[in-house]
Amino acid sequence: MSNKRRMPKRGPGHGHMGMPVQKPKHFRRTFRRLMGYLKPHYPLLFAVFAAAILSTIFTIIAPKLMGNATTKLFEGMMMKIKGVPGARIDFDSIWDIVVTLVILYILSALFTFLMQYLMSGVAQKMVYTLRNRSMKNWHACRWATMMRILMVMYSAARSTIRKTSATHYSKV
Repeated sequence: MSNKRRMPKRGPGHGHMGMPVQKPKHFRRTFRRLMGYLKPHYPLLFAVFAAAILSTIFTIIAPKLMGNATTKLFEGMMMKIKGVPGARIDFDSIWDIVVTLVILYILSALFTFLMQYLMSGVAQKMVYTLRNRSMKNWHACRWATMMRILMVMYSAARSTIRKTSATHYSKV
């Protein structure tokens, strides 16, 4: 027997520390509110979406071009092995493909960076907006709670004063 403790298995749908994930009661209303918060950022989100598409396209095209370079190299080698007169590996066309590949990978990296940079800006602005709104609500609730406490204290003090003054005047 081993002394290792077994960790409980966690399946999908579990949040932090094994607690079930809370789902919104009114998904559509919550989704609309979220879209309302995102509305000022639509142009940036569109740019993020376009950058993601371009980065993905460049990443998909690159292996196809690498395959073309490999094919050129293989064809040249096979021609030399077969003994075809004047056969050679076409390094000029392979070099052109390699340069194109480097450009594609650089463009893909730039669009990925642009996408992440813009998205982090949108996320920071959203968090700032949500924090400000929640703080306003918190201050409003805190103010209302303080007013309720003061009213209770005032009414308690007033009733105490009335009782005290009533007993004081009744003795006179």
